[in-house]
Amino acid sequence: MLETDEQLVLPVNVQIGFISTAEDVIHSWAVPSFGIKLDSIPGRFNYVQTVIYRTGSFYGQCSELCGLAHAFMPIAVNVVNDLEFLTWMFMDLDWEILAEDYEQFTLSLDTTARRMYLGY
Repeated sequence: MLETDEQLVLPVNVQIGFISTAEDVIHSWAVPSFGIKLDSIPGRFNYVQTVIYRTGSFYGQCSELCGLAHAFMPIAVNVVNDLEFLTWMFMDLDWEILAEDYEQFTLSLDTTARRMYLGY
């Protein structure tokens, strides 16, 4: 019942900040192993930070009765080492699109430098 379709992947031994808000009702993001319970309130931003000192899979759930079946919304966090985190972060990138974006970026820098040199 605590497994999710997607897991939050975080690096170990890094200070991590969570910012939370809600659109409709109050939610409460809780992962007891981290000592975190972060309320999400409409119209307000809440912030909490932590450092996770060990790798592994951790679970939590929404701990507020904010609607039908909301109290059973699971949260799954996978904490990995730095190399695994960087691999995860870059594995789904479309490198061809990034190359095109980089080419456009360098062209715009070149145009800006020329304009600065020519004074317009």
